[in-house]
Amino acid sequence: MRGDPAALAEMQRRADVRIAPVTVIGEQVFNGPFDEQRPRILAALQAGTSSS
Repeated sequence: MRGDPAALAEMQRRADVRIAPVTVIGEQVFNGPFDEQRPRILAALQAGTSSS
């Protein structure tokens, strides 16, 4: 994202956040340090695989 201002602007628009890292899974957006995001990311991924 740092090297591509257009990609950074798109991420900020879609996620409605100004900080990174940002993780988007489907319609869910997670931001903040990875250690804080990890449990929510894992839960979102597990929910996605159980509905398939």
